[in-house]
Amino acid sequence: MNNASTMFRSAVLSSVLSVGLIAGCGGEQKITPVPVGEMEEYRDAGVGYHLKYPKGWAPGAESGRLSIFSTQDGYQKFLDPMGPYGDAVLVRIEVRKTADPATTKAEYLKEFAEDGRTMAAEQPAMVAGSAGWKAGFKVPYSSKVTVNGHLIGVAAESLSYFFTFSGFNQQYEAHAGVFARFPRSSSRNRCTRSAG
Repeated sequence: MNNASTMFRSAVLSSVLSVGLIAGCGGEQKITPVPVGEMEEYRDAGVGYHLKYPKGWAPGAESGRLSIFSTQDGYQKFLDPMGPYGDAVLVRIEVRKTADPATTKAEYLKEFAEDGRTMAAEQPAMVAGSAGWKAGFKVPYSSKVTVNGHLIGVAAESLSYFFTFSGFNQQYEAHAGVFARFPRSSSRNRCTRSAG
């Protein structure tokens, strides 16, 4: 009887410890916001806009398209999400000439969704004083590797601007303050010249 009682207590204690460990391991993890910090400026003379991005991030550009990664190997992480690279964040700005902003937006969203992104409903958004739209998205590569993000679009004059903000796993949420800074820091060069 003593042996049975000891076994029962051991089983209960083991169960309680297991539940505690599982709850502790799978519980809500606190996400520490990444501070915005010092910013550098990028200017695209070909398309005519400029914006500020965090110092130390890795920009790579072609006329009309700018990709800024939070780490030097961020480019590789987004090319190979399951590879050995650390989690990273990407901000991409793409500018397209357009005679019909609605058609350009529809074409862009179709291309965007073809990459396996699950899109959320659109909401209104402001970019550098112009009315635009915003939509969240998600790309689940595995149970442990997910890209979360949002896309902001705005049309101005004969151009459509598409801002993509994305990050692996908890990096997206941790960089929310940094992401919020990009649209506020962007400007079309024409507006800058007329202001000064």
